[in-house]
Amino acid sequence: MSRLCKEPSADGPIIIYLPRGPLAPPESFPLSSLSLSSGCTVVRLNYRLSARYPFPTPIHDVLAGYDWIRKHLSREADALSESSHSSGLAKLGVCGELIGGSLASMLALTECHATRQGITAAGIGNPIADWTLISFEGQNAHPVHPPSVQHPDTIMKRLNIPTAFPTFEGIPTSESLLSLRDSIFPKAENYFDPFASPSLFFRTPTFDLPSYSATLPYDASTQKFQESEDDISPTLVKNRRSHRKYPPLSSQLRLPNMRIEVGNGNSNVLKQQGLEFVELLRRSVDLWESEEWQGLREKDGNNRVELVKRPKSGLWGNKEILEVGTWFAGAIRDRL
Repeated sequence: MSRLCKEPSADGPIIIYLPRGPLAPPESFPLSSLSLSSGCTVVRLNYRLSARYPFPTPIHDVLAGYDWIRKHLSREADALSESSHSSGLAKLGVCGELIGGSLASMLALTECHATRQGITAAGIGNPIADWTLISFEGQNAHPVHPPSVQHPDTIMKRLNIPTAFPTFEGIPTSESLLSLRDSIFPKAENYFDPFASPSLFFRTPTFDLPSYSATLPYDASTQKFQESEDDISPTLVKNRRSHRKYPPLSSQLRLPNMRIEVGNGNSNVLKQQGLEFVELLRRSVDLWESEEWQGLREKDGNNRVELVKRPKSGLWGNKEILEVGTWFAGAIRDRL
């Protein structure tokens, strides 16, 4: 953690901010804007992400940071009985865009405990909700990593061979997403994990894990992969998507108040993912929560999951983060 905006009180609301990652230039707004507009303490949590620290390292870092915040920044509330109603606990929120938005979604969906301290609100911008779709959104399928073979970067790291990590200066494109995915996911199953692709908490993947007919052997003496005439293209099996029931009944998880922002420009390759993610979240609230939580209004998904369409790329600046903070001011405290 590199920055703490506003001295925290033991029972005051806290927003965990997750940086956007390497897909776009660094944030241009000060975190004090988020703190002032929300009235919350804001903690920036810097997770590790590079070819040296690929997934699932960022997931582990975020979960470890979340546990540290609960232990050290809300000690008085954390000491309350686990059986106490959540209204007596310090409120926690999470915020981020792009890769930070994906990780914020993961944290919000897995730590939204209703009977003990958990995430009560999540403000998310342009999340990468399903890494498995990126290869298949264009006309041509791009190669994906075989699930049982180590990524070349993993091999090179063990041989102490430097690995390059891509950085991008503009808004995300299909090419930049693919390039980044090749660097930060050692195996295909890493991005088929719902903790990395949060839409998969709510539905099955469109494609099965890819299978390969052959793999290229690595020659350590030449530090190259040997050529082969065998076909090593992935075999992709497309499936009909089916819904998953999430959160599971009797899990004591209840989806937090959520605000999902997407760039509405035609060139935004994450637009459709964001729109689908909102529909999945709303469907979960409407269909499953009424079975577990009695007394809630029926069809509450549109109220609990807000969709905001931003012009063009939709990346946050100071104006946008002030609006997100204003939303947090009510949403983080408005948990039944």
